[in-house]
Amino acid sequence: MKLKTQGGEKKGGVRKGSSGSVPVTAEDVVDFLGSHPGFLRENPQLILDQALPERPLGRNVVDFQEAMIKYLRHEIGHVEALQERLIEATRQNMINQQKVYDCVQSLLEARSFENVVETISTDFPIHLGLTSVVLCMEADADNLHMSRHVGILPRGMVDAALGGKDVVLRDHIFGDGEIFGRVAALIRSDALLRLRLPERVSGAMLAFGSDEEDCFDGDQSPVLIEFLGSCVEQLLDIWLVREK
Repeated sequence: MKLKTQGGEKKGGVRKGSSGSVPVTAEDVVDFLGSHPGFLRENPQLILDQALPERPLGRNVVDFQEAMIKYLRHEIGHVEALQERLIEATRQNMINQQKVYDCVQSLLEARSFENVVETISTDFPIHLGLTSVVLCMEADADNLHMSRHVGILPRGMVDAALGGKDVVLRDHIFGDGEIFGRVAALIRSDALLRLRLPERVSGAMLAFGSDEEDCFDGDQSPVLIEFLGSCVEQLLDIWLVREK
Protein backbone atom coordinates (compact mmCIF):
# COMPACT_ATOMS: atom_id res chain seq x y z
CA MET A 1 0.00 0.00 0.00
CA LYS A 2 1.30 3.47 -0.87
CA LEU A 3 0.26 6.79 0.67
CA LYS A 4 0.64 9.82 -1.58
CA THR A 5 0.89 13.33 -0.17
CA GLN A 6 2.20 16.62 -1.34
CA GLY A 7 5.98 16.64 -1.26
CA GLY A 8 6.65 12.99 -1.89
CA GLU A 9 5.53 9.36 -1.55
CA LYS A 10 5.01 7.54 1.76
CA LYS A 11 5.80 3.86 2.34
CA GLY A 12 5.40 1.92 5.59
CA GLY A 13 4.75 4.98 7.79
CA VAL A 14 7.57 7.15 6.36
CA ARG A 15 7.22 9.93 3.80
CA LYS A 16 10.08 10.21 1.35
CA GLY A 17 10.73 13.62 -0.11
CA SER A 18 13.58 15.80 -1.30
CA SER A 19 14.64 16.56 2.25
CA GLY A 20 14.76 12.94 3.40
CA SER A 21 12.37 10.72 5.41
CA VAL A 22 9.90 12.05 7.99
CA PRO A 23 7.32 10.20 10.13
CA VAL A 24 3.71 9.98 9.00
CA THR A 25 1.59 12.49 10.97
CA ALA A 26 -1.97 12.24 12.20
CA GLU A 27 -2.96 14.70 9.50
CA ASP A 28 -1.46 12.39 6.89
CA VAL A 29 -3.60 9.52 8.21
CA VAL A 30 -6.72 11.68 8.17
CA ASP A 31 -5.97 12.77 4.62
CA PHE A 32 -5.45 9.19 3.52
CA LEU A 33 -8.68 7.94 5.11
CA GLY A 34 -10.55 10.85 3.59
CA SER A 35 -9.34 9.92 0.12
CA HIS A 36 -9.94 6.19 0.69
CA PRO A 37 -13.43 5.95 2.26
CA GLY A 38 -13.60 2.16 1.85
CA PHE A 39 -10.32 1.41 3.62
CA LEU A 40 -11.73 0.78 7.11
CA ARG A 41 -14.57 -1.31 5.67
CA GLU A 42 -11.94 -3.53 4.02
CA ASN A 43 -9.83 -3.61 7.21
CA PRO A 44 -12.35 -3.78 10.10
CA GLN A 45 -9.77 -5.05 12.59
CA LEU A 46 -8.26 -1.56 12.66
CA ILE A 47 -11.49 -0.21 14.09
CA LEU A 48 -11.76 -2.98 16.68
CA ASP A 49 -8.26 -2.23 17.96
CA GLN A 50 -8.88 1.49 18.55
CA ALA A 51 -9.73 3.12 21.88
CA LEU A 52 -13.23 4.53 22.03
CA PRO A 53 -13.82 8.26 22.47
CA GLU A 54 -15.32 9.31 25.78
CA ARG A 55 -18.88 10.61 25.70
CA PRO A 56 -19.97 13.33 28.15
CA LEU A 57 -23.21 11.92 29.54
CA GLY A 58 -23.52 13.93 32.72
CA ARG A 59 -23.31 13.03 36.37
CA ASN A 60 -24.54 9.64 37.64
CA VAL A 61 -24.95 8.34 34.08
CA VAL A 62 -23.32 4.99 33.31
CA ASP A 63 -22.11 4.40 29.73
CA PHE A 64 -22.31 0.72 28.78
CA GLN A 65 -21.15 1.29 25.21
CA GLU A 66 -17.46 0.75 25.86
CA ALA A 67 -18.10 -2.37 27.95
CA MET A 68 -20.34 -3.81 25.26
CA ILE A 69 -17.82 -3.13 22.51
CA LYS A 70 -15.03 -4.67 24.58
CA TYR A 71 -17.22 -7.73 25.01
CA LEU A 72 -17.86 -7.90 21.26
CA ARG A 73 -14.15 -7.58 20.57
CA HIS A 74 -13.52 -10.48 22.93
CA GLU A 75 -16.22 -12.56 21.24
CA ILE A 76 -14.78 -11.84 17.80
CA GLY A 77 -11.35 -12.95 19.01
CA HIS A 78 -12.88 -16.11 20.47
CA VAL A 79 -14.69 -16.94 17.22
CA GLU A 80 -11.54 -16.34 15.19
CA ALA A 81 -9.53 -18.63 17.48
CA LEU A 82 -12.27 -21.29 17.25
CA GLN A 83 -12.26 -21.02 13.48
CA GLU A 84 -8.49 -21.49 13.37
CA ARG A 85 -8.73 -24.59 15.58
CA LEU A 86 -11.49 -26.01 13.39
CA ILE A 87 -9.45 -25.46 10.25
CA GLU A 88 -6.41 -27.10 11.83
CA ALA A 89 -8.47 -30.08 13.07
CA THR A 90 -9.94 -30.54 9.58
CA ARG A 91 -6.50 -30.38 8.02
CA GLN A 92 -5.12 -32.92 10.49
CA ASN A 93 -8.09 -35.22 9.92
CA MET A 94 -7.44 -35.18 6.17
CA ILE A 95 -3.79 -36.04 6.81
CA ASN A 96 -4.81 -38.94 9.07
CA GLN A 97 -7.27 -40.21 6.47
CA GLN A 98 -4.51 -40.30 3.88
CA LYS A 99 -2.28 -42.24 6.28
CA VAL A 100 -4.99 -44.86 6.78
CA TYR A 101 -5.64 -45.13 3.04
CA ASP A 102 -1.90 -45.73 2.52
CA CYS A 103 -2.12 -48.60 5.01
CA VAL A 104 -5.11 -50.09 3.17
CA GLN A 105 -3.28 -49.82 -0.14
CA SER A 106 -0.36 -51.74 1.36
CA LEU A 107 -2.74 -54.44 2.60
CA LEU A 108 -4.29 -54.87 -0.84
CA GLU A 109 -0.87 -55.59 -2.30
CA ALA A 110 -0.31 -58.56 0.06
CA ARG A 111 -0.33 -62.01 -1.56
CA SER A 112 -0.35 -64.26 1.51
CA PHE A 113 -1.11 -64.36 5.23
CA GLU A 114 2.57 -63.78 5.87
CA ASN A 115 2.52 -60.72 3.62
CA VAL A 116 -0.49 -59.30 5.46
CA VAL A 117 1.02 -59.57 8.95
CA GLU A 118 4.40 -58.36 7.71
CA THR A 119 2.71 -55.32 6.18
CA ILE A 120 1.01 -54.60 9.51
CA SER A 121 4.24 -54.76 11.50
CA THR A 122 6.57 -53.02 9.02
CA ASP A 123 4.52 -50.74 6.74
CA PHE A 124 1.83 -49.55 9.14
CA PRO A 125 4.25 -47.86 11.59
CA ILE A 126 5.85 -45.98 8.68
CA HIS A 127 2.56 -44.84 7.16
CA LEU A 128 1.04 -43.88 10.52
CA GLY A 129 4.17 -42.39 12.08
CA LEU A 130 4.03 -44.76 15.06
CA THR A 131 6.64 -46.67 17.03
CA SER A 132 5.00 -50.09 16.66
CA VAL A 133 1.91 -51.80 15.25
CA VAL A 134 1.36 -55.41 16.26
CA LEU A 135 -1.17 -58.04 15.25
CA CYS A 136 -1.83 -60.04 18.42
CA MET A 137 -3.59 -63.42 18.53
CA GLU A 138 -4.56 -65.83 21.26
CA ALA A 139 -3.72 -69.32 20.00
CA ASP A 140 -1.92 -72.52 20.88
CA ALA A 141 1.30 -73.03 18.97
CA ASP A 142 0.08 -76.36 17.56
CA ASN A 143 -3.38 -75.04 16.70
CA LEU A 144 -2.45 -72.30 14.26
CA HIS A 145 0.69 -71.69 12.24
CA MET A 146 1.85 -68.25 13.23
CA SER A 147 4.06 -65.78 11.41
CA ARG A 148 7.05 -64.43 13.26
CA HIS A 149 5.33 -61.01 12.96
CA VAL A 150 2.34 -62.11 15.06
CA GLY A 151 2.34 -61.52 18.79
CA ILE A 152 1.10 -64.64 20.63
CA LEU A 153 -1.00 -63.85 23.69
CA PRO A 154 -2.26 -66.13 26.46
CA ARG A 155 -5.94 -66.93 26.24
CA GLY A 156 -8.18 -64.28 27.78
CA MET A 157 -5.65 -61.46 27.47
CA VAL A 158 -7.48 -59.65 24.65
CA ASP A 159 -10.59 -59.29 26.83
CA ALA A 160 -8.45 -58.32 29.80
CA ALA A 161 -6.59 -55.65 27.85
CA LEU A 162 -9.74 -54.22 26.29
CA GLY A 163 -11.89 -54.51 29.39
CA GLY A 164 -14.81 -55.88 27.40
CA LYS A 165 -14.71 -53.01 24.88
CA ASP A 166 -13.91 -53.20 21.19
CA VAL A 167 -11.45 -50.30 21.16
CA VAL A 168 -9.40 -48.59 23.88
CA LEU A 169 -7.17 -45.52 23.51
CA ARG A 170 -4.74 -44.82 26.33
CA ASP A 171 -2.24 -42.05 27.06
CA HIS A 172 0.64 -41.66 29.53
CA ILE A 173 1.24 -45.40 29.91
CA PHE A 174 4.13 -47.82 30.04
CA GLY A 175 3.98 -50.29 27.15
CA ASP A 176 2.93 -53.87 27.86
CA GLY A 177 5.75 -56.30 27.11
CA GLU A 178 3.36 -59.13 26.20
CA ILE A 179 1.80 -56.93 23.52
CA PHE A 180 4.68 -54.84 22.16
CA GLY A 181 7.58 -57.18 22.91
CA ARG A 182 11.04 -55.66 22.78
CA VAL A 183 9.86 -52.12 21.99
CA ALA A 184 7.46 -52.01 24.96
CA ALA A 185 9.85 -49.78 26.92
CA LEU A 186 9.39 -47.07 24.26
CA ILE A 187 5.59 -47.09 24.25
CA ARG A 188 3.91 -44.20 26.09
CA SER A 189 0.42 -44.26 24.52
CA ASP A 190 -1.48 -46.92 22.59
CA ALA A 191 -4.69 -47.89 20.85
CA LEU A 192 -6.01 -51.43 21.14
CA LEU A 193 -8.63 -52.68 18.68
CA ARG A 194 -10.47 -56.00 18.85
CA LEU A 195 -10.46 -58.12 15.67
CA ARG A 196 -13.06 -60.78 14.95
CA LEU A 197 -11.43 -63.64 13.06
CA PRO A 198 -12.32 -67.31 12.35
CA GLU A 199 -13.35 -69.44 15.33
CA ARG A 200 -10.02 -71.22 15.61
CA VAL A 201 -8.52 -67.88 16.71
CA SER A 202 -9.99 -67.39 20.17
CA GLY A 203 -9.08 -63.72 20.36
CA ALA A 204 -7.20 -61.14 18.29
CA MET A 205 -6.47 -57.45 18.31
CA LEU A 206 -4.41 -54.75 16.64
CA ALA A 207 -2.13 -52.77 18.94
CA PHE A 208 -0.90 -49.33 17.84
CA GLY A 209 1.89 -47.92 20.00
CA SER A 210 3.56 -44.52 20.09
CA ASP A 211 6.50 -43.08 22.02
CA GLU A 212 4.50 -39.86 22.41
CA GLU A 213 2.53 -39.70 25.67
CA ASP A 214 -0.51 -38.02 24.12
CA CYS A 215 -0.61 -39.56 20.64
CA PHE A 216 -3.71 -41.50 21.73
CA ASP A 217 -6.25 -40.59 24.38
CA GLY A 218 -9.79 -41.48 25.35
CA ASP A 219 -11.28 -38.27 23.90
CA GLN A 220 -10.23 -39.08 20.33
CA SER A 221 -12.60 -40.57 17.79
CA PRO A 222 -11.64 -44.18 16.94
CA VAL A 223 -13.42 -44.10 13.55
CA LEU A 224 -10.30 -44.25 11.38
CA ILE A 225 -8.73 -46.98 13.51
CA GLU A 226 -11.95 -48.99 13.35
CA PHE A 227 -12.07 -48.62 9.57
CA LEU A 228 -8.49 -49.85 9.26
CA GLY A 229 -9.28 -52.74 11.61
CA SER A 230 -12.25 -53.83 9.47
CA CYS A 231 -9.99 -53.96 6.40
CA VAL A 232 -7.45 -56.05 8.31
CA GLU A 233 -10.20 -58.40 9.52
CA GLN A 234 -11.45 -59.09 6.01
CA LEU A 235 -8.03 -59.76 4.52
CA LEU A 236 -6.90 -61.95 7.41
CA ASP A 237 -10.14 -63.90 7.16
CA ILE A 238 -9.48 -64.53 3.46
CA TRP A 239 -5.91 -65.70 3.93
CA LEU A 240 -6.57 -67.78 7.03
CA VAL A 241 -9.25 -69.70 5.13
CA ARG A 242 -7.00 -70.17 2.11
CA GLU A 243 -4.01 -71.39 4.11
CA LYS A 244 -5.68 -73.59 6.74
